[in-house]
Amino acid sequence: HKTNIDWGLVISSKVSAFRISDFTSRRSELNFRRVTLDGSHNGAADPASLAVSPDGLTIVVASQGAHRLLKLDRTKGTKPAEDLLPLGNSLGIQECKVGLGPRAVVIDAEGSFAVTANSMDDTLTFVDLSKFKKLGTLDVGHNGSNATAAQRGEALFHDGRLALDRWMTCASCHPSGHTVGANFDTMGDGDQGRPKNTPSLLGVIDTAPYSWVGRFPELKEQVASSIESSQHGVQPSPRAVDDIATYLATLTPPPPLKDRRQPEVLEGLKLFRLRNCSTCHVAPTFTSRPLRDVGFIDGLDSPKRYSPPSLRGVSRSAPYLHDGRAATLAHVLQQHHPTFEEPPSESERSLLRAYLESL
Repeated sequence: HKTNIDWGLVISSKVSAFRISDFTSRRSELNFRRVTLDGSHNGAADPASLAVSPDGLTIVVASQGAHRLLKLDRTKGTKPAEDLLPLGNSLGIQECKVGLGPRAVVIDAEGSFAVTANSMDDTLTFVDLSKFKKLGTLDVGHNGSNATAAQRGEALFHDGRLALDRWMTCASCHPSGHTVGANFDTMGDGDQGRPKNTPSLLGVIDTAPYSWVGRFPELKEQVASSIESSQHGVQPSPRAVDDIATYLATLTPPPPLKDRRQPEVLEGLKLFRLRNCSTCHVAPTFTSRPLRDVGFIDGLDSPKRYSPPSLRGVSRSAPYLHDGRAATLAHVLQQHHPTFEEPPSESERSLLRAYLESL
């Protein structure tokens, strides 16, 4: 729901301050201050870097997805306990538009100006800190008009302007195309009330159909749906959808943890085939098109048939299963063994895990 986004119930951007000495003390809880960077109609998608002025009274934050530099005045705000400086007041945060995708920010030695390094248009932006106005821009890279479709798609993947009020980007849930490992009830599957685990997009081009319930035969359809339903953005242009899909097609699965030639891996492969795990997870993509009823009871009447996820790079994409109920591969093998007449033994689970870690 759009209100849930503007209230920060889906995702929000914050800055927190801790006392370093508290990390080495025996205190059971950390004393900290926190300021929300987002505001209604002006989200701060994907804060990427911050810098503190020499006197410690000014904090600037580069919001990569919103293409903004944010300024927090630490002389304002409620003074916390134990003499920790306030971070400022969320309602008093100033913003200055800079280049596309500011990924880093520094402040000069006198605290007069800040410089952002903008990753999506290869520029540096100089900002006067006292007036908080842009002083100028220096082009240090290529001409953006010559960007390829994949490069344009990467920029859009990290662009909060596609979402409602700049609150998030595609990368907010899929950093570097991977996963944050969290569940979201996004309506992207046409199913409300059943939060789904965020899948990795590394190697996604080979894993059709798309979404946990296989709603979309084409990746472009999933891209368009995610922008409109998950991010509550406006309908994207066909070119934007094509560009993002082209970028996603360049993402490759992460490298495996184990060498496939190890004896335990080879034994795990035999067991994987013997126990018919390959029925749903078919090489070389280790997925398949038919939806499967894997026997999970979620307490809702909506469909319980899911698209088998690809197992490539599975050792690096915890948590697991459609609702993230399994924290580790060991937990998966304890809970999920639909092709086994009897639950696998501890030794069988160890061999299967070794094989999965080789994919």
